[in-house]
Amino acid sequence: MKKYLLAVIIMALLVLGGCQSGGDSSTSDAVSMDSQTTVMTGGTDTSNEAVETEQAGEPGWYKGDLHTHSLYSDGDSSVCDVLDIAEGKGFDYFVLTDHNTADQWLDSQYYSKKMILLYGVEWTSDKGHANIWSDRPYDWDALKETLGDARKAIALTHAMAGEYGQEILFSINHPSALTCAWEYSYEESLGADAMEVWNAKYLLPNLNFKSVNVLYKNWLDKGSRPTMVGGSDSHTHQPGFQTLYNDVGHPTTWVYARDRSAKEILKGIKEGRTFISTSPDGPFLEFLADTDYYANAPQHVEYDVMTGGTIPESSYGKDVYFITRVRGVSVPSGVLIIKNGVPFKYSMGLSADYNVSFIDKPQEGDYYRVELRQITNPNSTNPLGELLQGFIAAITNPIFTW
Repeated sequence: MKKYLLAVIIMALLVLGGCQSGGDSSTSDAVSMDSQTTVMTGGTDTSNEAVETEQAGEPGWYKGDLHTHSLYSDGDSSVCDVLDIAEGKGFDYFVLTDHNTADQWLDSQYYSKKMILLYGVEWTSDKGHANIWSDRPYDWDALKETLGDARKAIALTHAMAGEYGQEILFSINHPSALTCAWEYSYEESLGADAMEVWNAKYLLPNLNFKSVNVLYKNWLDKGSRPTMVGGSDSHTHQPGFQTLYNDVGHPTTWVYARDRSAKEILKGIKEGRTFISTSPDGPFLEFLADTDYYANAPQHVEYDVMTGGTIPESSYGKDVYFITRVRGVSVPSGVLIIKNGVPFKYSMGLSADYNVSFIDKPQEGDYYRVELRQITNPNSTNPLGELLQGFIAAITNPIFTW
């Protein structure tokens, strides 16, 4: 019992210690269990509809890895071997993003009956890397001519998507990495569809906390809304030392799509319907808002905005009801609501499944996102990975007012 209480205390200290200092009253709100914050330790919603999709045609959350490598560039495994590993993770979708080549698409082994495969290349230049994904093969040779010019690459990506009627997305990779960081200016990068704010383990080696809390925040403050995504950037797939910190599916990007197809998964990314978790096993983290909340009839809550969505102007200054759904997290854990880049509310959960709700009155320019933090597993078979991961278990893309 003493150990359990100690773990709870440590969790609270770690959550607060890992946050940016906001310098205003919202920071103190983050540590108080005020009347607008509810923790249900049992979890009243027992439905799995948001987590699992029984049929391929249904809307739901789909999980996968958006950044991996094979022998066609600097990976250590064949296309067949990488896909076998990915299928074993239980992914719904997957993509190989070898450096400056599309040869992996032509490999007869680039095929899966279990996963939706995207078509990707890691656009690799001296000033930064980016993934370019599509639902169908695209003209990589034309895009290869843009290496070194991010502005031109983004423009051509979108032009090709429009011309050929397919989804083609440009996503900035590991922007704050110790090596291969994104060095293009904000102006040169405008129009990027996504930003890989979580690459490999959260703390090291790629300083993802800086990508999330500094670079991404700066982009939002300037009015740009690229979608937050993650990617393992896994090169070494065979069992060994490197897979302890750079394994397929660590992290995993979850996308809410209208159906289980490559086109809809990419649309989900483009529209910001994502969250990122430490692994394919979760934890699961969903963030929703009801912009027509009526306090006198709380039983009639209907969530009309999810991550990536926009709170309408008609709801500015009015009560909006937010809920975070947590599933499959270790005990104890903590949910941190971040508003406009600073801690806003914090709640601790004492079960694997629970909900956290709060009410706020958003104004123009506000945005909200969620971080889920958990104590590391003392019985983990990968203590190095736990150490490099830190205490971040999952993060959501924001809900915006603009």
